[in-house]
Amino acid sequence: MLLRLVSAIHIAQDKIEPLSPSIFVELVLVPQVIAMLIADDLGIDVSEGSHVMSESASIGIALQSIETDYNDPNLDLIFKHNRLVTRRYND
Repeated sequence: MLLRLVSAIHIAQDKIEPLSPSIFVELVLVPQVIAMLIADDLGIDVSEGSHVMSESASIGIALQSIETDYNDPNLDLIFKHNRLVTRRYND
């Protein structure tokens, strides 16, 4: 649904390269919106909302498995970076 809302907005490809608009929405915009919603719901700032989201990810994965077929080396680097950042933040 969010992708349909955002599709009406022009996303400058040069600002999000190497990602496509749909992958940008799914991997950047959606997590940011979720962190903002968590923060608003709990009365905390967005960085803390992001931390809550990271901390509860294992529960979410257990309840709803993630299947991707991106097969994109750029995304592999982004996922690897995100895992490293999450580990550093949680330590």
